Amino acid sequence: MEIRTGASAIKWAKTQTTNPVKDFHNLCLQFTRMCFNVAAKYTTAKKGWEGATKKHKTTNASSIPAGVPVWFKTGTVNWHVAISTGNGNCYSTDVGGRGKVGLI
Repeated sequence: MEIRTGASAIKWAKTQTTNPVKDFHNLCLQFTRMCFNVAAKYTTAKKGWEGATKKHKTTNASSIPAGVPVWFKTGTVNWHVAISTGNGNCYSTDVGGRGKVGLI
């Protein structure tokens, strides 16, 4: 399995907005893993954050570089993860409808 670079991961995520491989409802971690073409390791986005070796907390979304996973503490048990496109934007699941991927 070849891991995708940040730029390739963004490109793959973009394809999911018009030609999705599946319904990603409540599957943010699976979607983000698929962006990078990496195998499953954690069962929830929160556990993924806790297991990440490189963490950079920020409240400035525009400072997050393109092509990296970005975690959100949502108030739920499992949190949320998406892929940053830079400039404060990301491709995320359940945007624009249940199970849909969109740019937000």
